[in-house]
Amino acid sequence: ATTLRDAGAAGRVFSRHRLRRALVAAQAALSISLPVGAGLCIRSLNAAATMTPGFQAEGVVVGWLDLFSAGYTADQGRDFYARALDRLRAIPGVESVLRGRRIPLGFMGGSFSDVTVEGHTITDDDPQGVALNSVGPDYAATMRIPIVRGRDLSPADTSRQPPVALITETMARIYWKDRDAVGGRFMFGGPRPDQEPQWITVAGVVKDIKQRSLNERPSPMVMIPILQFYASNAVVHVRTAAGLDVMTGQLQRAMRELDPQVPFYNVSRLADHTKAATFQQKMA
Repeated sequence: ATTLRDAGAAGRVFSRHRLRRALVAAQAALSISLPVGAGLCIRSLNAAATMTPGFQAEGVVVGWLDLFSAGYTADQGRDFYARALDRLRAIPGVESVLRGRRIPLGFMGGSFSDVTVEGHTITDDDPQGVALNSVGPDYAATMRIPIVRGRDLSPADTSRQPPVALITETMARIYWKDRDAVGGRFMFGGPRPDQEPQWITVAGVVKDIKQRSLNERPSPMVMIPILQFYASNAVVHVRTAAGLDVMTGQLQRAMRELDPQVPFYNVSRLADHTKAATFQQKMA
């Protein structure tokens, strides 16, 4: 009995030593992995912070409008937007004004569509749809997006004119390859035997812009004139040299004078939205 007790005690001591060594090894491994992981996260954050989104957010103030809740019809809405933009352009310090459906890097989700490109043979390497946004005239100029070929959207691109669009460099490279994309045609979806093809002509090609995150790969995108496709809600983009505090009051006052029943909300700097695009890296 004495021998068995001594052997059992020795075994327990040996087991405790093994457990202690295992815990020390685990602690050392965790201590090494945490700084390494933290360093990688910090490097990812720094890389995201130095990436350029492809547009100049500084100097742009954005605000959201919704005419549906105010009971506007499509014709009334078009008239209201025309008067609203003219009124905002008259504010001292405003350089340019436009409206769009979405802002890039704005956590608003996105719209995507399949496309059929004239003269392009579909392959397995084609992307699963292209990003879509509706924007106003002079969008590239206001957002300071370089135009590679062709022209910017203009006030003449209305619903009475043939449909046109801006596309990004990546879309031109994928679907037009060695051809000039300007003047090329595409349609959303595919052709239907019971309908005439609704072709859209490429008016211009612009540099790629980030859409959902700063570290995303360049992806194809289409920007169609908002004057050709009515939408009741919109984001007003105002490029100005004035600060947000000064501009917010003037913008809201101008919108109230037009119609106090129309909600105009979330007036903010576009640059603040692009900074929020590093949210995941900051959390990590």
